[in-house]
Amino acid sequence: MLFSKIFTSALMGLAVGQDAPRPPQAAAATVAPVLLERRSAGGDGDAGRPEFGPVEVAALREAVKVASRGMGGEPVAAEVAEAKTGLRGAGGGGTDLESDQHLETWRYDTFSMKASVRRTKVHFLAAGSASEYSTSTTMKSQSRTTRKMLYGEVRSAHREVSKTVEASMSAGASFPFGFMSLHAEASAGFSRAVTDGFENSSTKSDEYEDETVTSYETTTVSKYNARPDGEPDMVVYKEEYKIGNTVFQVAYLACDKADSERDGWDNEVVDIDVTAGVDYQWYTIQWGGEVSTWNGGAVVLEKLEVSSGLSSGGTPLALGADLDLYHEEYYHQWAWDNGSLISRVEGLQLVSASGEDANVDLLDPSIPHPSMIISDWGWTSENHIRNRYGHCVYIDLATLHLSSRGGYALTTVSCHSASSWDFIKVPLE
Repeated sequence: MLFSKIFTSALMGLAVGQDAPRPPQAAAATVAPVLLERRSAGGDGDAGRPEFGPVEVAALREAVKVASRGMGGEPVAAEVAEAKTGLRGAGGGGTDLESDQHLETWRYDTFSMKASVRRTKVHFLAAGSASEYSTSTTMKSQSRTTRKMLYGEVRSAHREVSKTVEASMSAGASFPFGFMSLHAEASAGFSRAVTDGFENSSTKSDEYEDETVTSYETTTVSKYNARPDGEPDMVVYKEEYKIGNTVFQVAYLACDKADSERDGWDNEVVDIDVTAGVDYQWYTIQWGGEVSTWNGGAVVLEKLEVSSGLSSGGTPLALGADLDLYHEEYYHQWAWDNGSLISRVEGLQLVSASGEDANVDLLDPSIPHPSMIISDWGWTSENHIRNRYGHCVYIDLATLHLSSRGGYALTTVSCHSASSWDFIKVPLE
């Protein structure tokens, strides 16, 4: 069974300053981790056999933990690494070899944002006194924000972020966060909090529209006592971290009173550089063969690409069309997102039914179509595009659709008889 290789991206180094002599004391709080499983897609064409078994999933999670341990963060899902890197050789096609093609889901860009922390004193604990701070009511701590709020902040910072990012998250994906670095020197605690907050906020914990800040709040009952006589006085304070204008972390802590009187202790603002996915990485999917046609009284060889075409009745069709036609209107451009092949035109997806000789069509994923399954597409070592049932895409040169955006029909056949395809990255416009 073919096992896709996934590599975690190392976080960029963050500048580290001096921490306070005594680390803040935090009240205990627990947040249930969210585990995201990669969808099953039989690596050898068997829909019932998961591509990643329990051993592989456990190994992957451990690899992600090792990569992040230096920054003090605990990833909430193996999918974090998968979303950053893309997959290589997603299809098996019955072979033990991987395709040389590597598809990237996102086009990444780097832009500037602001991160800040505000600390507010809530109680003074004089050493040697009986002073204490406890809560008969509860205090709310927060560990992250929602993907929607994070997306809003990123769009405010970078207006070219495409709505394809939000569409992908609505379908269940994480926000495509890549790397982060800080412009100015910051404490290790500040760096860790901002990095973990961005990383955790980018992952899925619920359906996109159902995620709420309330669901990330933890109720704790805390008690802080003054130190013995002769030791430093303390203060209890509320710490609130923001990305842009959005709060992503709230905690109640205690520290030495002297530390709380340092210049800038109550409010830190740092510029950060964030690298994140701003749009799908679009590809053209070019057939490896050529077709002979008449042009000006002579026979010429045409290259064909998978295109969003039209039937004579105006219904969208997946076709093999002349690569020189309709390029300016994006009909030949496709994105690969977690096994789905998505047209740049209206977000239509490439689909097929389960059997051989089944049509390859275009459908709107938001509309139920019982007879057509939106496939987990992969590709084989021979560059065949294979669906979850182990059948591969074939260009049917015997069936030509003549319409305003015509071309040759696409169908599925045994992978031994299928067409070969090359994914060609569309350059930045």
